[in-house]
Amino acid sequence: YNWYYAFKTVAQLLAEEKHDKVVWIDALGFEWAPYIVNILERQMGFVVQKKFVARANIPSTTDNNRIADSTYIQDFDQVIHSDYKHPQSLIKQLSLVKTLIMNKIYLADGQTVAIVSDHGTTALARLQENVKIYNFSDSSHEGRCMWVKDKLIEDKDVIIHENDLAGEKKACLIALRYTSLYNRPKHEVHGGATPEEVLVPVLFVSKAKAVTPKSFSVSPSVLKLSIRKPILSLLIKPMPPLGMKLFVQYKNKKIGELQFDKSDGRWKLMLVGFKSGSYELTLVVGASEHLLKIELAGGLKETDLL
Repeated sequence: YNWYYAFKTVAQLLAEEKHDKVVWIDALGFEWAPYIVNILERQMGFVVQKKFVARANIPSTTDNNRIADSTYIQDFDQVIHSDYKHPQSLIKQLSLVKTLIMNKIYLADGQTVAIVSDHGTTALARLQENVKIYNFSDSSHEGRCMWVKDKLIEDKDVIIHENDLAGEKKACLIALRYTSLYNRPKHEVHGGATPEEVLVPVLFVSKAKAVTPKSFSVSPSVLKLSIRKPILSLLIKPMPPLGMKLFVQYKNKKIGELQFDKSDGRWKLMLVGFKSGSYELTLVVGASEHLLKIELAGGLKETDLL
C-alpha cells in the first residue's frame, strides 16, 4: 500500500490536466510508455507534453477501471489473452502497439489528447506453479482475484482489499504476487496487485509547434572529409523538435536522413557513393534549407620517389 497509494489514479490525473479528448487502450501497462513516446515523437512528430505513472484500482480488472467519455480501443487486450509464446508474443505485441498508435491517434492543431489505460498485465504468473496451495475455483481473471463476502486468509501471496465499487463496499481476495488463486495461467493476466498489473501510463500529447526557417543555425557549412570515413557531423541550434525530419539532398535528390548522436550532441550522416572531389549539398531542417560545401579527400597520399 505504501508504493501503491504513492501514485494518483487515471481519473485524478485526467481531472487535473487539461486535454481535449481521451484515448483508452485496454491492458497497456506502464512498461510500454517509452516505446509509445518514441513512436509519437520520433515517427509521428507529436510532442508528449506530460507523462505520468498512474495506478489502476485493484482488483486490476477492466470493470473496476472503466474510463468515461473516451475512445475505447480493445485490440491489445484481445491479443494478450492468447497463449503466451516467447518471443513471438512480444514481437506481435510490439507490432500491434505501433499500429494502434500510428493509426488511432489523431490530433488537430491546438488539441491535446490523453492516452491512458485501465490496467497492465503480467506474464510472470505463467511461471509460478500453484501446486494447489490455493484452489479457489470461483476466482476470476485466471485466478488473479475473487470477490468475497467473508474475510478469508491473508498471507504473503494474497491480500483482502476493500473496494468502494459504485458506492458499495466489496471485499476482494487479490493475488499479491505471482501465485494465482486457482490454476496456473497460460497467458498474460491481470486482476492482481503486482506492479506490472497495476501501473499504467497517462500521456498528454499535442502537435509540435511550427518552426520558422530562420530558427536554425548549422555549423560548419564547409567540411573537409576523408573518403575513407565520409561522415557529416553537424551542430544544429536550437535543437530541432523530436520527430522533425533532417535530410541531405544532392542535385535535388534526397541521399539520406541525419541521425542524432547523444554522445556529442551532433547530427550525423555517412555519405555513400561519392568519389574524391568537391560537392555542394543541401541540408533540409523542417522548412529551412542550408548549403553545405563538402570536400572529399582521397585516402592515399603520394610521395616522390627518391
